[in-house]
Formats: sequence, structure tokens, C-alpha cells
Amino acid sequence: NAEPTEEQIRQLQDELRRLEGPSEEDIQAFKAAASKVPGAADGPKLSEEARFPKLQEVSAGKDLPFFTRAEVAKHKGPVGGPAGTEPFMILHNRVYDLRPLIGNHPGGDEILLSRAGTDATQDFEVFEHSEKARVQRDRDMLVGQLVPAECTDWAAQAVA
Repeated sequence: NAEPTEEQIRQLQDELRRLEGPSEEDIQAFKAAASKVPGAADGPKLSEEARFPKLQEVSAGKDLPFFTRAEVAKHKGPVGGPAGTEPFMILHNRVYDLRPLIGNHPGGDEILLSRAGTDATQDFEVFEHSEKARVQRDRDMLVGQLVPAECTDWAAQAVA
């Protein structure tokens, strides 16, 4: 009998979901669920480096240029657009060039490009990003940091 079992069908459906990334409905459901968790909407309670120590090794000794939020806001894309508009994103007060991730993000390009030019830290933390993914992000995409006066103190916001 060549009929697939229910378990095989479920495994194939799960693999297809992983390959396609979350649907817009899944993303909205995740955000809605996260907003109901006490304190989750306030952002992370510890710095990203405190939660993922290997990140310190990646950025140790790097002399990162400073960006203002206004400068990052000009970087909305599109990929291949004029110089100075490359899609950038702020995560945890650091600035990332999204181009290396385009075409490779499990959640798809649309989710990335829809947040280009903005601080997407809270959205980023709604999803489970492993330490390995965060280290690879810092190795491949980190291009700068926010000027200190414009940094968000996530721990202080969570307490407030």
C-alpha cells in the first residue's frame, strides 16, 4: 500500500510550513499571543548579550560606526536600489544590513523588508531566534550601532 500514513502527512506539512515560513495569519496570531503574556510586549528583560554570551565574541574588538535613527530610516530598500537606501534594520540598538538575508530568511523577505528602516527589536523577539542565528546575523549583517543618545534601555522599559 503506497498510501502515506497520517504521521507522514503531518511531517510533510510541518516541513512545508518551515520552508514557506510563517503566513501573515501566523504572524498576527503570534503577535496577539505575545501581547497577552505579561511583560512580553515590554521587550526583552535582559540585554541580548546577557542572554546570548557568544554574541560578545563576535563583536569584540569591532569598531562599529554610529547611526542615528533618522539615518537608518532612509534605508528602506529596495534591494539593488540607489546607494544609501540599502535595507537596514535596528535590533537591540545595533544596525544591520538586511541584504545578506534576503532570499534566505525562513520567515520570507516580506517580513524583513516591511520593517526595513525601523527598530524591529520587539517584533524580532516575538519569534524564537536561536543563539546560532543571532551569531550568524552579527557576523554577516552587523554594520553599526545607534548613537548612545538614541539607544533604548530594554531592561529599564521592562521594569517601568
